Amino acid sequence: MRINKSYKKCYVCGKPYTSLCDATNENMEPCNMPMCDNHRNRVSDGLDIDVCDKHNNPKDIEQAKKNRIERERARLYFRERYFAEIELRKPGDMFYDPATKKEVDDWIEKRKKEDIFIKLILLYKRGGTGNEM
Repeated sequence: MRINKSYKKCYVCGKPYTSLCDATNENMEPCNMPMCDNHRNRVSDGLDIDVCDKHNNPKDIEQAKKNRIERERARLYFRERYFAEIELRKPGDMFYDPATKKEVDDWIEKRKKEDIFIKLILLYKRGGTGNEM
């Protein structure tokens, strides 16, 4: 689960974070450890791939590279599904930052249910019966 960016601080010094660890923890979940510029370990020139001190080793760095590619694919997948399937858009929706396609699928299904609920409320306020849907 991602934390709102304004609340994240570097895990070492507490300064505002500029990067998240792209490696994977033992439970196969993204690490996402927040790091400032001074405490991130940039592992690739030209690519936005960073790891925390715990994951600064060849095996985890390789996995971080794969994770970063997956995250970019998940972002594109999110945009495709969002604009094709979500009718009622909320301003905060576009701040969603998925790490995997599974996270996107779960989020989209939740938002579809919210859409139905919002539509029912709007119909009720207008005096409709709900059969109009």
